[in-house]
Amino acid sequence: MQWAGLVGGPALAGACYLVLPESYRAGTGGLVEFTTAGRATLAIMTWMAVWWLTEAIDISATALLPIALSVVALLRRHDRVDNFAVCMMLGIAYAASIGGIGTKIGTPPNGLLLGFIEQNLGRSIGFVEWMAVAMPLVVVFLPLTWLLLTRVLYPVPLTRIAGARDLIRDEYGRLGPMQPGEWVTLIVFMLTACAWITRPWLLPGLSDAGIAIIASMTLFVLPVNIRERTFTLNWETAKKVPWGILILFGGGLSLAALAPGLGISPYLLIVPAAMAASCAFMLPVATPPNAIVFGSGYLTIPTMCKAGIWLNLIGMILNTALAFAVIAPRLAG
Repeated sequence: MQWAGLVGGPALAGACYLVLPESYRAGTGGLVEFTTAGRATLAIMTWMAVWWLTEAIDISATALLPIALSVVALLRRHDRVDNFAVCMMLGIAYAASIGGIGTKIGTPPNGLLLGFIEQNLGRSIGFVEWMAVAMPLVVVFLPLTWLLLTRVLYPVPLTRIAGARDLIRDEYGRLGPMQPGEWVTLIVFMLTACAWITRPWLLPGLSDAGIAIIASMTLFVLPVNIRERTFTLNWETAKKVPWGILILFGGGLSLAALAPGLGISPYLLIVPAAMAASCAFMLPVATPPNAIVFGSGYLTIPTMCKAGIWLNLIGMILNTALAFAVIAPRLAG
């Protein structure tokens, strides 16, 4: 299987590139050029998908270090520790993806969506307004995910983890006191969050993007060690942010162009599409949190797919219900 994937990945990518048309018809009826770069990007995505599915390359070599492995190691003396490890790893990844939907800055698709709405639909959606729309999905989806993982797919019989309290206390003690840079970051983050939430009432002339820029510049200029000219944030750290992921999501917002032809509000298409982009649970490559936990060694692609396919289906149902129960009256009404 691995050799088939190793050879089939680039072969399928090449075939995909060759068969894709050089233009396609948009919703308005006009022809849109499908550029060489666009066809090449889709072909490379196909190549990556084949390699990940067949494990043609060592996926763990490209993933980040996992979270909470020390807790899993503590439970090796118990029965069914494998289920606990699977639930721990998947729970971390899925909670990050689902929870991120609840705020404007929780996931990259959210930020791109709201910027698109402001620029193309002339509407600025604040933090509180977005949370009123998105948090119902989070509040319902998170408990369902926990129940599905720990009670249905990978039952965990443990009710108490022996030694966990001491482990957490020891790990916390090793952190030591907060450093100046950590204090500065915490204070700036709290002030930024407060400014975002209260902007419509206290800072009506300032946009969310403006608040973010001010916060970023503050981190760049506040020193943590004046003698060594060390600041809270530097460009070497800032440029590591995966800005490119925003570009990948941009094509999905073209759905807004279909709305007038269908006679519906564009919000009913693009908002669920943005939320759905964060509800990808089946594959390690689907989201950064999935890739992070996959590197733990406790998960396999079939294991993730078994849980992910059910959560994808649940997400489709909840997203559709949210569109008509919350998005339609609040945004599209």
